Amino acid sequence: MIALRKAMPLHAQGEDIESLSYYSDYRLVGRVLRPFLMDEKNVSTGKLMSVVRWTKIEANVPIVNGAFVPSVE
Repeated sequence: MIALRKAMPLHAQGEDIESLSYYSDYRLVGRVLRPFLMDEKNVSTGKLMSVVRWTKIEANVPIVNGAFVPSVE
């Protein structure tokens, strides 16, 4: 995947804003190429909206028992 196009309200309010999320800096993790960088830009203005950079991605890590058990509150 190179990019993802989506439209949604900013902070869940107002009109939809169309954006493109560009994925890059692919690295081999567990025999699969995974992106370590995502830049999201506003389609109409080209303005950078957000950047996400992963510093570590692990594959096939054991899951701790109870990790997905909902808490009772």
